[in-house]
Amino acid sequence: MLTLIRGRFDLDMRVGDRVHLKDTTGLPMTEHGQDGDAAGAFQVTTCLVTETSTEVDVLWQDGVQETMKSIDLIPYLNPDEYDCW
Repeated sequence: MLTLIRGRFDLDMRVGDRVHLKDTTGLPMTEHGQDGDAAGAFQVTTCLVTETSTEVDVLWQDGVQETMKSIDLIPYLNPDEYDCW
């Protein structure tokens, strides 16, 4: 049996991960097996992550703070000594 071990910063859910939620009331579930079987009947409430989104807080140069979706921003990866911050 293999166990997936992730680092501290990799604990975020990703697309394709299967998760078990703490509160499953109102969520769809499937039931497998029968009461007469050795294992009995059991319910599966596993969910599959199909989409994620990230929001960031941006502090602009004029002091205005704004919350934006990360896909609306373009990172500036190579600032140099001529850039004014």
